[in-house]
Order: sequence, then structure tokens, then C-alpha cells
Amino acid sequence: MISTAIALSATLLAASVPAAKPLAGKPAAAKLAPFDARDPAAMVALINSMKAQASITKSEGGEVALSIATPVGGFGAQMIGCDPSGKACHAIALFTSYENKGATLEQINDFNRAQFACRGVLAQDGRPGVMYSTLVNFRMTQDETKQHLGVWQGCMKAFDDFARNPVSFLSKPH
Repeated sequence: MISTAIALSATLLAASVPAAKPLAGKPAAAKLAPFDARDPAAMVALINSMKAQASITKSEGGEVALSIATPVGGFGAQMIGCDPSGKACHAIALFTSYENKGATLEQINDFNRAQFACRGVLAQDGRPGVMYSTLVNFRMTQDETKQHLGVWQGCMKAFDDFARNPVSFLSKPH
């Protein structure tokens, strides 16, 4: 009963106090929606705020596919374990493939042993690719999510160097 009275008093007080006006010449700050790394739309908005272009290309069966274009190239993302509405996903995998054929499975395995977070793969058609995945949850902040995207950028840089010349890349300490 007391908590109901307090809530009602607070509601009435808030309704009776006029809203503060922004200072002249300064626009009111936009109210940001809460960030939820499990929501593909929130992930798209975050990526778009980072000088990239992201869009949802497909959503079905608990999976949502994203296409991302950056000034230095494009890649894909797949959010998995999503609810039927395509939200509340459990993980995201970022991936790209390269046209440079020639890396062997042994070289891909050596790349993987030299890396902590990146995973190189060799497609059936001989094209090498790289991926990075992480679990997502409702507690992840935008900054934490940006850190994962930064790790992914490092993966792409390392794999780009590898794909150009696997022998040279693997001969250097990593």
C-alpha cells in the first residue's frame, strides 16, 4: 500500500512539474534506445555508426544474416539461436572468403595454430576464408561489442596477409 502511494505521488509530481526547456542555441540531446547485442537491428545500427554499411539480408529459422560493407571491403555476419521473431540471438559469427586460391589445408591449420581468436577455413572450391564468433547477451555494452568488432578487424588483416602469401606469413613469428 505504501509503495503504491509513493508511486502514485511520484507520478502526480512528475505530471505537475513542467518539462525543462533546453538552453537556447543547444539542441536537446537525443535519447538513445538501450543497446541489446542480441538484436540484429541494434547490431546493424552499431555497425552503421562505425563508418560501415550493414543490413539484414535474411531472417529465418532462428538465424539472421547480415551483409556489411566497409571502406576496405565487405564481409558477412550470421546471428544464430534467435527467437522466432529474429531477436534475442545467442551468438554472432563474422566471416569472409578470399579469391586467392592456393593455401593448403596444412597451411590453414598452421594459421589457426598461430591465431587466438581467428579461424581459417578452406572451402570445397579451394578458396580460403576466415571467421570469428562470439556469444552475445543482453548485458554486453556497445563498447564491448566494438571490441569484438575490433578483434574481427584484426582477424581480417591477419588473414588478408596470410591469403596473399601463406608461406611468407607463416615464416614470421605471430
